[in-house]
Formats: sequence, C-alpha cells, structure tokens
Amino acid sequence: MLTNIKIIYCGLDNAGKTSIIKFLESKQYGLNELKPTQGIERIEIQLSMDTQITQWDLGGQERFRQEYIQRERDFHDTDLLFFVIDINDERVDEAVDYLNSVLRIIEKVEQNPQIVVLLHKKDLIDDQDKLDKIVENYKQKIDAIKKNFNVRYFITSIYDELSILNSFSIGLAMISSKARELNMELSKLANKVFADAILLLEKNGFIIGEFSKDKESDHVIKMIYSYLALSFIDIIESGDEAIPNRMILDWDDKGYALMEKILLDEKPYYYLKYSTSTEKIVRKFVLRSILTSSESIRNIIKNYF
Repeated sequence: MLTNIKIIYCGLDNAGKTSIIKFLESKQYGLNELKPTQGIERIEIQLSMDTQITQWDLGGQERFRQEYIQRERDFHDTDLLFFVIDINDERVDEAVDYLNSVLRIIEKVEQNPQIVVLLHKKDLIDDQDKLDKIVENYKQKIDAIKKNFNVRYFITSIYDELSILNSFSIGLAMISSKARELNMELSKLANKVFADAILLLEKNGFIIGEFSKDKESDHVIKMIYSYLALSFIDIIESGDEAIPNRMILDWDDKGYALMEKILLDEKPYYYLKYSTSTEKIVRKFVLRSILTSSESIRNIIKNYF
C-alpha cells in the first residue's frame, strides 16, 4: 500500500524555497531558471519504501501569504513543514510573524506536523560571529512563539548539498515511527562488521538510517556522502550494466569507504560504510548479506512511515 506524505514549504518571497525543492527533486541547482512561485506548486517524489512525498511550495509574495492564512484547507493533513528564512533579509519580524500566523492556523485545524526551520543562504555571510548572532536572534524569536510545536533548526545553503540533504533526511526521520529503531539496528550491525559509521539510503539518496561511533566518524562519512553518494547513485541508476554496483574509496588518508546498491524486498537501497583501516573495510560483503537477510530491518523499513 502506498503511503502519502505531505510536506509544506513556506516563507517570505525570495527565501529560497523553490530552489531547495528543485534540488531535492533533481539534485541540480538551475538557479538562473527559477521564477517566483505564483500561488501553490506541487512536486512529487517517490521513495524506495512505497512512499510518495508531495511537496507543496507556497509562494511567498504577500498577496499569496494572505490567501493561505485565510484558506485553512491548505494546511490540512500536513506531516512536515519547512519554514525557509533568508537570513540576509532584513524583514526579520515579518518572517517570524508569518511563521506565527502559520502555526496558529495549524493549531486551529488541529494538525500537529513536525516543524523544520531552515536558516538559509548562509553562504552570503562570511563573518562567523555575525552568522551566529543572526541565527541566535531567530531562534530566540521563534522559540517565543512555537508553543507546543516540535521545531528543529538548520543552517543551510543551496551550495552546501549536505546541509540541504541532511535537513531533509532528518525531517523525514522526525515523522517516521521507525527511524530510531532502524538506527539502533545499524548500531548493532556496525559492531558485527567493524564499521566506524554506516548510512542507509533510499533510492533518491536520502538518509533513512545512520550510525556513527563518534563525531569524527560522523563528520567523515557525511563528507563522503556529500561528495560521492549522489553521483554514484546517478551512475548506477543510469542502467549501464558495465558499471559495478559497488565502489571502494580511499578517503584522504582518514580511512576507507564502501558504497553498494542492495535490494530489500526487490526495492533499491544503498549503504555507505566507513572504516579507519583496510583490515576492517575488506569485510565488505558481510554487511550486504546481513542487511539483505535481516528480517527486522526489512520490517522496520516497510513500516518506516
């Protein structure tokens, strides 16, 4: 049975909502081709685990914002809401007031979606102290209005692929009933296959499960993921039978990574394993066989949402 997930993106005009959605859909920027969203646009993404995501892009011009606030039905059945803020925009209070109006509407229609605030376009600020102050100011203002909503903050840039993919993947995990359980299973597997870190990806490259033994391992595997994973998936999904389904990488003298395509219930997934020594990484096919034969992991993924 197909599971449907509704994700709303909203924020002021020129916040960067559409560029984020287009990147998540195609993993390409194409910023020069983008025009301001007129009203509401919907883009669908099909995930490996029989799940269809419908992303609602709510245009941020003031006339449209007023329409959304008055038309409550747009917020019905929302699972996840991304509120995107251009942190270079001086309209700080206007952005926070709009988020407050959105949250009150969601409250009124008795919905309880997870909320992710993207503090976006960090690439335009070179001064770290200035960036920290802007971020902290937004957090304080939003924390004052969020009431009982669960809100997560991410500092993002369309030119930092990892920041976008990580915030989206964590957003999906926030609405999953099984994400934590899957992470625990990967933790157990890591001990069996001597992995310092493991990522489990669905076919679009979104992270659905992860384990890292420490911050350094997490940093390294996320860097490998950012630089390698999407390109590898694109190559594999091109259908060229001459291309192997796995790749081993020596990562900048920090360790070794193995990425491989696997099938779980005949659906495509990918895993990325990072280890600090060749002795550990040579146990490469052990993880594949455990993942593909694990009844518990298959059941978790079947009921991920």
